[in-house]
Amino acid sequence: WSTVQTEIAEKSGYDVDSKGKSQDELLLQEDLISLMPMVNGVNAISEELDKKKHFELALVSPQARGLTSGRTKAVVSTQSTGGRRGGTQQVYAPPRGHYSGNISGVSNGEEKKKRQRF
Repeated sequence: WSTVQTEIAEKSGYDVDSKGKSQDELLLQEDLISLMPMVNGVNAISEELDKKKHFELALVSPQARGLTSGRTKAVVSTQSTGGRRGGTQQVYAPPRGHYSGNISGVSNGEEKKKRQRF
């Protein structure tokens, strides 16, 4: 699975080469490659269900989190694109290792229920 994700990222123009990168950069690269297909899938579901939400990947530096050191983290940002609130934004930072092969990280039966509540 990770080989497929890496190949898709490479074909999309992302630098997936590990030469000359620090451990922190490699971890960030792995996080991004894992999250990209999930974010694309969630956006497709949101659009299909007309939920007026858009999800995107964002990078948050340690300084932006109020730290003096540490590694940059990949987060998923969601923004409401319609409705009365128009433009509210939330950020979700999934814990490292939380990523799985399906979009939501739950079993197929639970995933169907989650899509209905989405």
